[in-house]
Amino acid sequence: MNSIKGAAEHDTQARNYYELGEYDRAIIDATRAVELQPATAAYYRTRGQIFAAMGLLSAARQDFQRGAALGDKEAKKKLWTL
Repeated sequence: MNSIKGAAEHDTQARNYYELGEYDRAIIDATRAVELQPATAAYYRTRGQIFAAMGLLSAARQDFQRGAALGDKEAKKKLWTL
């Protein structure tokens, strides 16, 4: 499996777990997506949303800032919600 496809699959799985409220499982997949494709801004947004839902606001802020720095406008908006 190439890293782009693998990262996308991990991100999708992370979002699925997030929707189910299974944050511990979600964060594992979200982190794997970031590890596989660290230049993909949306993956930082996904992980930031999970961190925020877990109450880990400092970690969420860091991921939203990284996503915003990579050009993700939605991540930039999320910074204002923390």
